[in-house]
Amino acid sequence: MLRKLKQAVFQVLESSRKKIDFKTINYLPRWAILCFDTVILIIALMTTKLIVSSLKNISYFSFFPTKRELIVVLVNVLFFILFRTYAGLIRHSTFIDAVKFFLASVSTLITILGIYFIYYLFTSTPLFVLSEILLYAIISFCGLFLFRILVKQIFETYLNYQYKEDQLNILVYGTDENAIAIASALKSEKPSRYKVLGFVDKDGKNKSKEILGLPIIYLHRKMATILRAYKAQALIIADNNLTKDESIVIIDNCIDYNFKVFRAPLISNIETNKSLSNQIEKIQIEDILERDPIKLDNKLVAKEIYNKCILVTGGAGSIGSEIAETSFKLQSRKTNYFRSSRISAVSYSVRNKK
Repeated sequence: MLRKLKQAVFQVLESSRKKIDFKTINYLPRWAILCFDTVILIIALMTTKLIVSSLKNISYFSFFPTKRELIVVLVNVLFFILFRTYAGLIRHSTFIDAVKFFLASVSTLITILGIYFIYYLFTSTPLFVLSEILLYAIISFCGLFLFRILVKQIFETYLNYQYKEDQLNILVYGTDENAIAIASALKSEKPSRYKVLGFVDKDGKNKSKEILGLPIIYLHRKMATILRAYKAQALIIADNNLTKDESIVIIDNCIDYNFKVFRAPLISNIETNKSLSNQIEKIQIEDILERDPIKLDNKLVAKEIYNKCILVTGGAGSIGSEIAETSFKLQSRKTNYFRSSRISAVSYSVRNKK
């Protein structure tokens, strides 16, 4: 018996050392949510009594609810069950949940008023103080609504903090309806994979304006320069009016300076059952080439360069760097890189096979 007790205590102490992870917390059962809401109703009732006593200058009153007050709480809980306010997930509360609580509070108020007038009709004595009932209905609704918002904000803040390191700072190219819709959807995603810093527009007349509280940046310099100035890591192209030549210039400039480029889908083609972040495609160098991508016969190339010293020119380009990396993987003894680009001046390096 003593051994089992020690094991139980040790297990409890070990579990207490574990880091709390909100992502692994399961959803509360419905009865637990209903119990939480009932506790909030009781707190709202005590708050009402406290406010009324201070207004009436009552020096002493009991926080313990009376039978009449318990009737009010019971009626309120019954309407919770009727409107299924417990069915929603607290961390994902929406406007619909607020409407449910509003209807439950109004229905409770109307029912209590009906009970009040029926009781007064037969006994000529008031069962409740109507002003207190009205105040209770307001406080209980606000308490229930604010509790949902608080829990939702705690989870969102925690998840955003967890994913902040993986978040990518991006600029959206375009100011049309599609670009605005894409940016709005990315901002509303929880957890957010992309952090929208602003919009890029080739029309200078919009440079002093804002969209969604974000600046419109006039494309008066190279795209890579603008991305660097705003500390962005990538560009999402969402402009439907962008020509092919303009796209090539922008994408080529971004790739030259190691900035990522993504293409956003048309808002009409977005799959509703799939996250928007997973529908944004990264643009590869093949997407801007006006020819089919080169496909190497790796077996034949490996046979030709095996255990040989080779020189790769144009190592700074996307194709040259890919060929150099491939040749190194294909068992070449030594790979020499000759690079000449806008990023780095002419340079020469050697990579030996160990």
